[in-house]
Amino acid sequence: MVRGIALFDKSQFKIALINGMMRGTDGRMMHKSYGNYIPLSEVLEKYGADVSWEGLDFVRRFLTKLWNAARFVAMFLENYKPRKDAKLRLVDKWILELSNKLLREVTEALEEYNYYKASQAIIDFTWHKFCDH
Repeated sequence: MVRGIALFDKSQFKIALINGMMRGTDGRMMHKSYGNYIPLSEVLEKYGADVSWEGLDFVRRFLTKLWNAARFVAMFLENYKPRKDAKLRLVDKWILELSNKLLREVTEALEEYNYYKASQAIIDFTWHKFCDH
């Protein structure tokens, strides 16, 4: 960012999110002087530095479900030509309403830089509504 400003007299980004700080259970920034921090050595000793296999397995299963859903939808869209006089069935209206709600939730979460909330909304919609069987 500094190089871009130095070379071109403007930033390459409108917004940059950089956060290396965490908040403690008391709501204050975690800091040694506040006494509300957890030393990294304790965290690594208790949990380790490796990615959990359960987390990776969940992501693999979720992405497989998402990929299969996309392929299923693509099969029906291949020769699809929308008609203005088409009547939507109740199930079509239901899934469109849920999709619009998801879009609003994810947009709001991303505008607040709450990536966890956005990803959880997508996972919940995909796993429990769109691909539930």
